[in-house]
Amino acid sequence: MSTQQTITLVVLAICSNLFGNINFAIIISKLNKADIRKSGSGNPGTMNMLRNHGVGLGALTLLLDVLKGMIPSLVGYYVFSNVVVGGFDISDIALYVCGLSAAMGHIFPISMKFKGGKGVATTLGVFIAASPIASLIIFGLGVAYIFMFEFGSMGSMLFLAGMAIFQGLKYNAKYVIDGILAPELRTYYLILSILIFIACLTTWLAHYVNIKNLIFGLEHKTQLKKLVKKLKKKKEKSL
Repeated sequence: MSTQQTITLVVLAICSNLFGNINFAIIISKLNKADIRKSGSGNPGTMNMLRNHGVGLGALTLLLDVLKGMIPSLVGYYVFSNVVVGGFDISDIALYVCGLSAAMGHIFPISMKFKGGKGVATTLGVFIAASPIASLIIFGLGVAYIFMFEFGSMGSMLFLAGMAIFQGLKYNAKYVIDGILAPELRTYYLILSILIFIACLTTWLAHYVNIKNLIFGLEHKTQLKKLVKKLKKKKEKSL
């Protein structure tokens, strides 16, 4: 990569991080005359919005947080779409640099003294930008798990891990030919692999309290089934 391309990527990463600082859960909850940080687990994210403000606002938060990861990822990808170094598509790295920067901005926002959400939806957006169909299928399986077992944190960690594994297999198939990775690709391939690993690991680390609660049987359930039943009853009454 040239110096100018490196500077461009750094600038995009900084902008992505600042974009990630926007916390839609807090904005939406305040518009609803509340502060999500003072409700339930106190986490300004989709699950806590779902529990305390209902399916509608929870879904809206999810969508906006997904876009928060997806948009920077796609910007990075398309800005570097024609940059190839030694047979390696730099756009693959740019996608994760920008997407991961946005996720870090969500988890460690400068605007909130580095105390943000857990980055699940934002990281989901990054993986959707990389592989939309596969990521949505894995996400669907994760939602099914959450609906069945009511543990949102476990479902979130499982589907993000599944997406990371899929991405690893995808790029392995793309760059490793007949079991051999060309020497000129090794550095870029290593960087890409590390970025994917960090994207998954960071969200797992952000769930350390949930992991501890799961081990000791103290984890809160999503109550998703109850919320869905309430929605059905409301619809039936309105008809």
